[in-house]
Amino acid sequence: MHINLMITKWLSGFNFNHAYAFLFGLLGAMVIIFLTHMMAPKERQIATVNITQIIKQFTQAEAKKMMTDEALKRETKAFGRHLEETLKKFAETHHLILVPTETVIAGCEDVTRLITLKLMEK
Repeated sequence: MHINLMITKWLSGFNFNHAYAFLFGLLGAMVIIFLTHMMAPKERQIATVNITQIIKQFTQAEAKKMMTDEALKRETKAFGRHLEETLKKFAETHHLILVPTETVIAGCEDVTRLITLKLMEK
């Protein structure tokens, strides 16, 4: 009987407005935490790119085309811009810091193949 009296006393003092305020306060806190998490800067990893290999592949392919000097200059400038743009977009979308392969002795992921595939998509 003592428990029934305690429950009755608790229910008589219970106010639904306070419960709603508490629940909406929790909901607001969850939304703020979620937005803070989504907007926080992502941790960036370091990856390597063998730029020398990419450029060597390009020059070998261009040498087979037998173009004029002027056309070769245009193609080279266009490739340089495309390479730079591809590297920037890849680094941004994958949250990476890209460094040349020659500067790292060991311990980094090499993304040269992925960059080469992105360059061929053009």
